[in-house]
Amino acid sequence: MQNNQFVSGEWSGFYIEHHRPQRGWMHLYLAFENGKIRGEGTDYVGPWTATGTYDEQSGNCQWVKQYIAKHRVE
Repeated sequence: MQNNQFVSGEWSGFYIEHHRPQRGWMHLYLAFENGKIRGEGTDYVGPWTATGTYDEQSGNCQWVKQYIAKHRVE
């Protein structure tokens, strides 16, 4: 049975940076399997990939967003 909290597929959302007052919107695809996250997406900086982990009991997710040929964000 799949946990509805961690559904693989297309997502959209935003992030907030301390130096930008507006929301940073992004479109992404995330896959959740056996406690691991992988994905890809795009935002105003450019395209990126993601790898990380999730915990079904706590509901916490952590991942690193690696911009293609640029910096990374945790």
